Amino acid sequence: MLVRDNLQMEQKDLTMKGSEKRNSDKPSEKKIPGLDKERPTSSSTMQRLIESLKTSSEMKVKIEDMISEVEQLSCKVCADNAKSSQMIKDFFKAHRNLFLTYQNACRKYQEQQHKLESQADHMSQQQQQQLQKLRQNLQNQQKKKLQRDKGETSL
Repeated sequence: MLVRDNLQMEQKDLTMKGSEKRNSDKPSEKKIPGLDKERPTSSSTMQRLIESLKTSSEMKVKIEDMISEVEQLSCKVCADNAKSSQMIKDFFKAHRNLFLTYQNACRKYQEQQHKLESQADHMSQQQQQQLQKLRQNLQNQQKKKLQRDKGETSL
């Protein structure tokens, strides 16, 4: 809108300056009383003025179309920027959630690993104790058998 208003103001200024110049270029004529009409312009000058006016109108329409197109493109760019901004926010949010999920999975894995190692150590200790008891029982059994064998032979 500002461009259009600017162009209209410039067009008026040029029209005013052009008419002032034409009036100042004319030799001073003495007006005859009763003849207030100006000298008729030639048909070629009139045709040029009509063509100029037509061209000016066509240019004005083209300029208005271009302004409208620029405004539409500007709106589209703003919408695209907003959409891109939202996509970037969504991407970072998804990335953050994925990172937090990864961290939680690592923490749970480490906890599970620690728990399993602890269970394995406990089971190992139990097995060592059972093995120790079995060895002790075996030795006791062997001693008893030896004592029985010695007792039977000495009779």
